[in-house]
Amino acid sequence: MCQPRVSVAGARRLDVSHFLPPRIELSDPGHHRPVLRCSGELDTASAADLGAALDAACEREVEELLLDFVAVEFIDGRVLALIERTRLRLQRAGATLRIRAGGQPLRLLRLTGIVSGDAETAPRFEPWLAPSSSSSFPTLTSERPGAAAIL
Repeated sequence: MCQPRVSVAGARRLDVSHFLPPRIELSDPGHHRPVLRCSGELDTASAADLGAALDAACEREVEELLLDFVAVEFIDGRVLALIERTRLRLQRAGATLRIRAGGQPLRLLRLTGIVSGDAETAPRFEPWLAPSSSSSFPTLTSERPGAAAIL
């Protein structure tokens, strides 16, 4: 049987040279302030490797873990979940998590509230009060910060 040939006039080859696999490197295991340096795109495909590196860092006695995401171009929701899980785990152990990032990772970390403007402290959420009680906007229903409901 003859296989049809498909030819597209003027088709360009896709340049994939800039798609490098992510790199995840944990600094010296004996250090109390390890640095986890990452580069490339961190997404669901690399989440298992990142999770293993974060677990390895958390299993040691550390005072602080620095996630160096300066060379990371993209992170997704799975990576955000790993970062938050690590932050909570370190917090329970009395250690801190710091993140150094830029570009899309920093915007996403700020948008989700994982880091605040200075990327060093946890975000602070304030309740949003509706302009008036007769509006259909959310109104504060509790004294807890951030507790609002649609009435």
